[in-house]
Amino acid sequence: MVCTDCKILNSHIYEDPTSIESQAVFDVLAGKCHICNEYADVTIEVTTIRSDESKYLQVPAGSLAFYVDLVAYKKDNTPCGWIASVMRGDLYRFKTRVSNFPITK
Repeated sequence: MVCTDCKILNSHIYEDPTSIESQAVFDVLAGKCHICNEYADVTIEVTTIRSDESKYLQVPAGSLAFYVDLVAYKKDNTPCGWIASVMRGDLYRFKTRVSNFPITK
């Protein structure tokens, strides 16, 4: 993940930000930064790699990729975190759990 606005990561001053590389983004927001501890909406869509992204992802520009947009929320439904990522199409794996619980609004 290439972070262009690292205020959230920098808010946790006691730990090297690179130590979170292998952790889930939501765990970092909730556990290390003590914010956004309720839920997150994640949108995933297919895109292609731009030339400026190709050097970071080590694939040719135009390769298929996933654009992942995550908006995290506090308990009062206030948005408190946003992360946008472009991930290689040949390496990205998505896993979810579907429960049979009614949604209340």
